[in-house]
Amino acid sequence: MIGVGPIRDARPRTAARAKVLGLDPAAFLTDNNSICFFAKLRDLLVPGPTYTNVNDSRAIVVDRP
Repeated sequence: MIGVGPIRDARPRTAARAKVLGLDPAAFLTDNNSICFFAKLRDLLVPGPTYTNVNDSRAIVVDRP
């Protein structure tokens, strides 16, 4: 899996969600393994066929009244 970074959105805080799932952020950081950490949280941005985050990313903006 080639990940380019985490997704930031309106989901609850990352650390709190990691705790609920039994993940230790410090252990992943010590192991330099952020890709697996964010993949387990389903927050990892995985690019399309070009393996870049430039042409494969799409943004959807929703305006609330």
